[in-house]
Amino acid sequence: REGVANDNDFYKFPSMRHLELGAVLERAGREAKHDLIIINWPGPDMIGHLIMNHFESCLETLDSVEAVLNKVVPVLRDAGYCIALTSDHGNVEHYGSDHGNNPVLTTLIPPAGRDGFASQYGGEARLFDVAATVLSLLGYDKLIRSKMPPIPETIVQSPSRLVGVPLVGNNK
Repeated sequence: REGVANDNDFYKFPSMRHLELGAVLERAGREAKHDLIIINWPGPDMIGHLIMNHFESCLETLDSVEAVLNKVVPVLRDAGYCIALTSDHGNVEHYGSDHGNNPVLTTLIPPAGRDGFASQYGGEARLFDVAATVLSLLGYDKLIRSKMPPIPETIVQSPSRLVGVPLVGNNK
């Protein structure tokens, strides 16, 4: 956008392109022809790094993402999608420009009228758990596990584990 010379200028457009991204996401959800849709809401991360000097812009970017999600989540659920909302770190709640050391914030929303989603991991979510969770929801977890050596239970359950685990079970 005009007026954005570098990353430090993102605060000038706190809603970034969230509304346009939401319209694309809503359209894709209504078409319901995709097995997987991935979208990144850039504002909370990009503007979150500027929180120390632009707190109000941080609030505006969060408000814009919330408004879009309130509109598109029902569309996606009604179309049969499982929704995984996640983040890689938190700048707003950390109130700092660095990446902080916050846990991955993850919310899983099942499709409307669909039972069978049960949390199967009670530990702290990690960023690499997102891929394992998506593969499980798509039904590929057993195939992938059959191609790799077993992961020792002591590693999977360890607080410093280095492998991703599905955060939910998918009982289709």
